Amino acid sequence: MSSPDPDYTEMPEDWDKLSASYPALTPTWPSSQESQSNGPRYVFVTVGATAPFNELLFAIFVPDFFQKLQEFGYTHLRVQYGDDGKLIYDDFCSKYPEGSIDRHQIQLDGFGFKTEGLGKDMRLAKSEDGRRNGLVICHAGSGTILDALRMGLTTVVVPNPGLLDNHQVELAEALAGLGWVVHGDLDDLGASLKAAEVLRTKSSASIKREVAKDMKTGGFPSIMEREMGFSSQLD
Repeated sequence: MSSPDPDYTEMPEDWDKLSASYPALTPTWPSSQESQSNGPRYVFVTVGATAPFNELLFAIFVPDFFQKLQEFGYTHLRVQYGDDGKLIYDDFCSKYPEGSIDRHQIQLDGFGFKTEGLGKDMRLAKSEDGRRNGLVICHAGSGTILDALRMGLTTVVVPNPGLLDNHQVELAEALAGLGWVVHGDLDDLGASLKAAEVLRTKSSASIKREVAKDMKTGGFPSIMEREMGFSSQLD
């Protein structure tokens, strides 16, 4: 799949028709000109509900990651850690209690699973109700990625290496190649935070041009349909 052409500056005549076919996938991306108030700034991390992803938890529950969060202006970290991740979460909270210097002033909370879904938690990363634009860090599950894109959230997608017949790496690489997400590296999530800030600076118009071109050539829809199992009619 070819990368977006930087010289592609004209919106295609059939953009309205193309975007109407995929309304859920036309996010309202944050711009670099948005308010830089001192409101809270959230990172929401989710490991998903179907398989353990302790590697992601080990990557975030270290003081170095909390330091990086502080450096990039984040104030809160909320974590959906799954049934198998509670011990990891509790161990970190025991070693580095609230107020510890190694928390780097980041407010932390977490939970295992919610039957009502994660929509409210994801929305904490949106610039609304006095909050600044935040970030979602997630496993490369199709439903989670789609929810984040629907909300227009800056997203770091981290493939789970423990899954058999793992297509998560291919999906993360493909969507990152389209400029929609950051392909996160378990060994260096700090670099992923930096890449997320670069992605955040892309304007909505620029994203629309790239997505329109990929829709026209079959790039983005074919990835979604092949990897996520969706038909051409998305809810």
